[in-house]
Amino acid sequence: MNSAENPRLEQRLAGLSPTFTTAQARQALLSPRDLKHLVTEGEMDELSRGVYRRADAPETAHADLPAVCARALAPSCAVNPPWPCMN
Repeated sequence: MNSAENPRLEQRLAGLSPTFTTAQARQALLSPRDLKHLVTEGEMDELSRGVYRRADAPETAHADLPAVCARALAPSCAVNPPWPCMN
């Protein structure tokens, strides 16, 4: 079952930027089990430990940049950060 078939997951994912941390996912009420399911289904990519990116997010020329930004900015950012490297 993908997120489109699960309104709860779809609603919670809507509040997250395309690249987000596990802590931000928890803030959006996604469980570790939800994240694992989304990665297994191919809807999310785990960029590095605790940093995820939606599979349908626009590609970036520097694949590691969103992960670095997410890790560096995670303690001070909200669920929808305004920084361009996170989008």
